[in-house]
Amino acid sequence: MSGRSFRWDYAVLIGLLVVGALSLAFYFYEDLGVKKPLEKALSSDPDVRWVKISQSQEGLTVEVGLGATQDLAGTYRRLHDTIKRFLGDSAFQLKAHDNRDQYLESVYFDVHYYLEEAAARGNFGEMIERCKSVLDRKGLDSYKVTVDHERIYVQLFRGGNYLYQVIERLETAKGGTGE
Repeated sequence: MSGRSFRWDYAVLIGLLVVGALSLAFYFYEDLGVKKPLEKALSSDPDVRWVKISQSQEGLTVEVGLGATQDLAGTYRRLHDTIKRFLGDSAFQLKAHDNRDQYLESVYFDVHYYLEEAAARGNFGEMIERCKSVLDRKGLDSYKVTVDHERIYVQLFRGGNYLYQVIERLETAKGGTGE
């Protein structure tokens, strides 16, 4: 046998260097290989004014500042699909920012119960009738409430301000059994 003993200090140092190199490689992959290209793709959308991407324990949070659009549902789906294309099955949250003011927030507050109820129960015809009866009296330039198989989209416009709200439909309102 040789008189050489195992050098634990070198093994620990090499282990730390490997972990550091892998962490750095992952950071660059995530930042340059995912976040930057995703940010560039989202920024090229004509309805997007700015993009902010951050990491949380639940996954990526993608915030987008939207300009005035007449089709929030189409814009949101397009942005959501773009993010899915980059992230695959990874968890993310898309947050759309608007140009709301206090008046538009108070108008939204007046109808949000109908929207939340419809998201849970699926009574969309009733939701539209109730929202229309309230919104027609609020002095808005225009408004739009849209429903697809996953979400309810609300758009309120007054002056140069606009409020966008996206409400996820619950499983029972998507045609599930509710069990």
